Amino acid sequence: MPKTAKNRNLETVRIRVLPPVLLAPLRRPSPAPLRRPATLFTENLAGPRVSGRDTVYFLTGSPGAGKTSMVLKSGELPRDAVMVFEGQMSNFETSRAKIQQVLDAGYRAHIIVVHARVENALDNTLQRFYEEGRGSSIATIANIVGRLPESLEQLNSVFGPNLLLDVVDVRDRANPVQLQGFENIEVLKSEGNYEHIQRRLQQRVEDQREFGRIDEDAYRQALGLAPRDRVGLDRAGHDWDQGNARERAGAERSGGQTLLTAPPSRSHITHVPPGLRITESTSLGPDVVVQGKVIDVSDKQVLVQTSRTDAVRFSKDELSGNVYQGQNVQLNFQPNELARTTERAKEIKQPGVNEKARGIADT
Repeated sequence: MPKTAKNRNLETVRIRVLPPVLLAPLRRPSPAPLRRPATLFTENLAGPRVSGRDTVYFLTGSPGAGKTSMVLKSGELPRDAVMVFEGQMSNFETSRAKIQQVLDAGYRAHIIVVHARVENALDNTLQRFYEEGRGSSIATIANIVGRLPESLEQLNSVFGPNLLLDVVDVRDRANPVQLQGFENIEVLKSEGNYEHIQRRLQQRVEDQREFGRIDEDAYRQALGLAPRDRVGLDRAGHDWDQGNARERAGAERSGGQTLLTAPPSRSHITHVPPGLRITESTSLGPDVVVQGKVIDVSDKQVLVQTSRTDAVRFSKDELSGNVYQGQNVQLNFQPNELARTTERAKEIKQPGVNEKARGIADT
């Protein structure tokens, strides 16, 4: 149903507050030198044996597929696990070397692939970029998903029954399916080859950018481009970037503080950059998600900057709660059931008073 003044009250804009994105590496003191995963892998294989633990699990799949979430959800390793090694198996040579290490150490090798739709995986990495400052390029996702089936077929031909394979198919997140055996490699081929996946993800990123769902920084990292020179942009007077620079500088001065939880002081309020292209929220489709930074709040309106050159203006009456300048938010239209009930009552009886949904979902 198109948005008009008559039916606009049937929707409310749900607010999700996002933590600020820290693009600079965090400088935290480390209590001990970090060791490479390959070193830890070798050390664990050489460690003392534990009765009943005879299997090394290789957890693989696209970035954003939900591999880590699957492990953390269970809260513990499989009972027969020596360790779970999370890494990519799309390179046959390096994968063969690791599996051979496991077999030479007298353990069993078991690969678990988490198989997601590549568009969903990309969306998850973009969300992670906003929340943690790290994402994944579409080339990386296409390479891993597109070339994994061939690598697994080669591994099967080399190791045969000495190598086990499970595929956790999460393309339908509500109904995940666990499949056993190398015959299920055909399921992994369902997302297409490298070139096909690359084209799909390229289109996905372009669409997300066009509709204001991602900003310029997220767009560039998804394409594998170098980050913009934020210091140069600061000096050019782009206030949003100055705000990000202040947040990073403040974090470093405070010993690695990574999240800003309090509203910014008046000295940190961001002004509206000149020449900003502003889109009215009333012109957006109901399925559009707006993600960006609040740069202006007045008595009646809220302006959310979605990229260096674009912003979306909302009426305060649309929002489900309050926002403040400098806040990173995600806004999406949700049906206002109370308003719908009132609208139906108006058709039968008399006009009622529209009510707004309340609440801000902090993350």
